[in-house]
Order: sequence, then C-alpha cells, then structure tokens
Amino acid sequence: MKKLLREFESLDPETVEFNHYYQCPAFFSEFAILNRAELAMSAQIETARLEAFSSGKEKPTEEEAKRLEKALQELAARLIKTSLIIS
Repeated sequence: MKKLLREFESLDPETVEFNHYYQCPAFFSEFAILNRAELAMSAQIETARLEAFSSGKEKPTEEEAKRLEKALQELAARLIKTSLIIS
C-alpha cells in the first residue's frame, strides 16, 4: 500500500491517515459487541429506530447520525481510558 501511495499518488505514506466509514448495517455487523439498547439511550434515539438503522430498513436523519456519532465518540473515549486488572 505504501509503495502504491508513493508511486501512483506521489504521497508520502507516513503522512496519510485512513478513516473508516460504515453504512449502518455494516457498522452494527462489524461492532456487534455494542449493546444497541444502551447506545440508543445514550444517543436519545428509540431502540426500535436504531434497530431499523442496523438492519438497513431505515436511514438515520442527519441529526440522528450526529447524536449517534457523539454517543460513539463518548464510548470510545471511555474505552481508551479502560485498563484491565489481572489478579
């Protein structure tokens, strides 16, 4: 990948940052560990509506997507600070 970035795009691969974007069904499939009911509550979205997003039956509005992203970012911030103690 680095070689291709350098050869075809004339980019320094060390300066390239990749972001992962998911459509709702793919996101919930990839991160099935998430508790959808808790996420819905955190994002102030009805659980049934979140389930519809995760199955692909409905798409979130822009406002719902922003609330979901904020809830996920808050969860990520908590996870980053998490450590396990082995006793």
